[in-house]
Amino acid sequence: MLLFIGLAYFGYQIHSKIKHKKEVANNIKEMPKFTFTTIEGKTLTNKDLLPNYRTIFVYFNTTCDYCSHETQIFKDNLNKLDNYQIFFVSFETPEIIKPFAQQYQLLNHDKIHFITDPRAIFSTTFDVKSIPSIVLYDENHKLVEVIKGQVKIETILGKYKASIQ
Repeated sequence: MLLFIGLAYFGYQIHSKIKHKKEVANNIKEMPKFTFTTIEGKTLTNKDLLPNYRTIFVYFNTTCDYCSHETQIFKDNLNKLDNYQIFFVSFETPEIIKPFAQQYQLLNHDKIHFITDPRAIFSTTFDVKSIPSIVLYDENHKLVEVIKGQVKIETILGKYKASIQ
């Protein structure tokens, strides 16, 4: 009897997690409404997104080697990202994020923003648990793909190209 109760409990837990994952996947098909704070202390919402630009969210941590490599990839390929707005999101404080952004010379770009998210709202809202993760949206705010781990810029651009076809 105890075995049956245990199996029923685990079955319920698995069912609940699958249901939750499907709900979240459904919720991010179109960019969810959000309110974040930049490392400069400015509020950033969906309404602040540039029209007709593709959006890239990079979930990162300043101590992560893969994230550092990912950031370098973005820096080295800014010329290929003219039609993109990029948001680097971290649960770290602005005091930790800012030197990282300065190191990669990404602070003085109009379409690149660094966001502090100490309550991990981004992670929950966009269903990203690993670092680095990249969430791609097209110019109509439709989800292109969620990518876990470090990726080449050609792969990112290829995901956008494939979403058009």
